[in-house]
Amino acid sequence: MINVPHLYRRGRPPEVDPAVVERVLALEARQRNLGVQPIYTLRHLAHLTTVDYGYLRSITSRARDGYDVYEVAKRSGSGKRSIAAPEPPLAVTQRWLLDNVFAKLTASSASYAYIQGKSAVDCAREHVGARWLLKLDLKDFFHQIDEIQVFGLLRAAKYEPLPAFEIARICTRHTSSPQPWLPAKYSREASATTSLMPYSKQRLGYLPQGSPSSGAISNLVAINMDAALTEVSIQHHLTYTRYADDISFSSAADVSRALAGNVIADAGRAIERAGFEINTAKTRVLGPGSRMRLLGVLIDGPKLRLTSQTRDRIEFHLRGMRKFGTVEHGKSCGFRDTIGLQHHVRGLIDYANDVDPDIAKSYMVRFRDLAVY
Repeated sequence: MINVPHLYRRGRPPEVDPAVVERVLALEARQRNLGVQPIYTLRHLAHLTTVDYGYLRSITSRARDGYDVYEVAKRSGSGKRSIAAPEPPLAVTQRWLLDNVFAKLTASSASYAYIQGKSAVDCAREHVGARWLLKLDLKDFFHQIDEIQVFGLLRAAKYEPLPAFEIARICTRHTSSPQPWLPAKYSREASATTSLMPYSKQRLGYLPQGSPSSGAISNLVAINMDAALTEVSIQHHLTYTRYADDISFSSAADVSRALAGNVIADAGRAIERAGFEINTAKTRVLGPGSRMRLLGVLIDGPKLRLTSQTRDRIEFHLRGMRKFGTVEHGKSCGFRDTIGLQHHVRGLIDYANDVDPDIAKSYMVRFRDLAVY
């Protein structure tokens, strides 16, 4: 950070062109105005993050992968999801970029995931009192976002082309050969960005699910889609929210089959124009009489309500702790110690408190009587 511009000018070494100093000061002013941390070179980023420059260069040149890739079962239970977890130095860099760059840029107010101070419960609360609900799911949401789009975000934030490219490389992952689980565009080389850069061509990099910075980046890339879908909701007198890849439209009034079809078609066109794709197998339309469940809570009423599954989980632990004792119940449930069990149950009750404070209050009284510290 340049605290005193005039002293910075006066301190210029004779061999440094004054135009270079003025360029640095201009970048500093523009990026500070946007609220992001100026980054002038890859070596400067290494200094800011205390991560080895050679390591970062190996990541940006794609000489090193830097990820541990594994699969986890999807929430739906059908199929698996590929998770790419960055190794420690890369995770440190991505976390720093999240805190000092991407989290400083403004996402859509309709977006609720990966934003400090927002939660899935807050997102669901926007739809309380709904009589009609449309739920859409985006296919391969993270993997649809590529290094060219991340590069564009950084250029819009006034980063110079080379550091913008290198940061985009740090926040994305590429594969040395085509992978069937990735969209087709990743089978080609990333010439759209590398043509201006001193790097050899590699395949296009994708946004990995598992990186600390990917959530915030996805929100920024999706901002135009969120704006278009907000317009769809205004046109049809609906409420619109997005929680990562979960898109929701709701209405306090009954919605005809024809209108529902129009909303789906309009939303589909907006999503396609933004470069994303609907997973049609997960499209759900719920009308009056249906169980209005959204992001794990019930919304069809004057306030949010816990689902029976959540209440049953809490009751199971509270009753088990009461009947068998906290230690024995924890062992029977596979917890390594009572502290782990108590943290788990307390987390469930805290979640319940976000949804329905009245019922959570009674859970907390019972829990405190049973907890062993």
